[in-house]
Amino acid sequence: MNEKTFSQLSLPRIPGIKSLPLEEKDIKRQIVQWFQLKTDCFIWVNVSTGIYSPKDNKFRKLNGFGMMRGVSDILGIFRRKPLAIEVKRPGGKLSVYQNEFLKSFNAKGGIGFKASSIEDCVKELKTRGFEIEL
Repeated sequence: MNEKTFSQLSLPRIPGIKSLPLEEKDIKRQIVQWFQLKTDCFIWVNVSTGIYSPKDNKFRKLNGFGMMRGVSDILGIFRRKPLAIEVKRPGGKLSVYQNEFLKSFNAKGGIGFKASSIEDCVKELKTRGFEIEL
């Protein structure tokens, strides 16, 4: 993996232009890139947008066998433990399904939480006893 510094993970800034609030996709990208720098982590983005149906001209939810609603945006393995991160913009709320997924995930021994930044991830991992720094 290429060596990157934390500052290289942030989005480009344009001098004199006020930055807009980050969208969820930008926060997700930052979190995934940060975790990918960790040698003790295997991480990926869960794509759950459904399948496009040209016949109906819309996306259909996947509701087949083994499918579940509320699965987190980011999944992986962190220090030999299952990891699930639901990414939300600051102040964003979990849906009922997302909340239930995270509760079940944690009850089964996983590390599941909501995050709006890399700092949220570090804070959450520290509260669970992991030694980790930005």
